[in-house]
Amino acid sequence: MTPPRDPARSGKYCRSRLAFPLDYFTFWRIAGATVGTFSVAAWKRSVPARTAASGPSHRQHSAYPAGSIGDFPVTEIEPHLPSRALVASFLFTDLVGYSKGTAAEQYAAKATLSAILRSNLAALRDLDYRIKDTGDGALIAFTSSPEHALYMALAIAEDFGRAAGEAGFPSNSLRTGLHVGSVKESIDLEARPNFVGDGINATKRIMDFAAPGQITASRAFFDAVASLDSAYADLFRHVGAPDDKHGRAHELYAVSPSP
Repeated sequence: MTPPRDPARSGKYCRSRLAFPLDYFTFWRIAGATVGTFSVAAWKRSVPARTAASGPSHRQHSAYPAGSIGDFPVTEIEPHLPSRALVASFLFTDLVGYSKGTAAEQYAAKATLSAILRSNLAALRDLDYRIKDTGDGALIAFTSSPEHALYMALAIAEDFGRAAGEAGFPSNSLRTGLHVGSVKESIDLEARPNFVGDGINATKRIMDFAAPGQITASRAFFDAVASLDSAYADLFRHVGAPDDKHGRAHELYAVSPSP
């Protein structure tokens, strides 16, 4: 069987520049900048301005007024709609070897990851994501753009590697999976909004393929971000199509900020 061709290297996508409408992800798209100039540090420095520009969140107001959000006209927005089906971008991350550590080691690693996630998610409006604690990590669903998941994965990987070194545990003990898939909204046992469906299960399997310290992505995720801007393809390296434990094949990409 002939191995699948790597679209990231095939030249299939044109190098057109996209004027993306979200202010907090366009800071590096200036003076002809390319993905090769991507800087997580610069993205961090822009968090306060982006947070202020994004306005009040839905945690401060029960609903946005009728009218529009960005370029999308709306007549009514509810905090959550039970059983609504949607496609979202998912980031699943966990701490490798977490269960083998002592209680003190688990606490230190989880506290470090939690602080990093809170810091980076401050850049987004609350309406743009949902997060779920998974014990040894977290699942985040981004409902607006797959760019959010991509930048978040790169940012938390860099932050965790640095913080882990300072705290004295392995800097490569975090792994992350990225996927775009379909889910349905639901309400959990504590009356909080949640998601259920294959999109979450597939993201977990994509993450399971990642080596410690690695970010892996599905073909669906690669296609989604490459359709926004072809330059994103430089961040992806095709690594094959392994089968998961259920015999389902997943076309897989490794993600890195340095092409």
